[in-house]
Amino acid sequence: MLRLAKAIEQFFNPVGDRAEPLFVLIEGDVAASIGRILRNELQLTCPLVCVDGVSLKELDYVDLGQKIEPTGVVPVVIKSLLFG
Repeated sequence: MLRLAKAIEQFFNPVGDRAEPLFVLIEGDVAASIGRILRNELQLTCPLVCVDGVSLKELDYVDLGQKIEPTGVVPVVIKSLLFG
């Protein structure tokens, strides 16, 4: 899990107090763990959203809603782009 988090951090390559958020969408059930590693162990300071249970394929478009409290869930809408 730590290797995956380090790879995400290296790819994202945050510099200083970067304002852009990082959205991590994962198919497996590990978003909370990856988020904790990125935030607590790797000291990532940018806004971070980790969502699991998302299966995407080519040309999919993702809309994320606002976090719903107290459960902490995030509504996810996946749209597929089709070309005639």
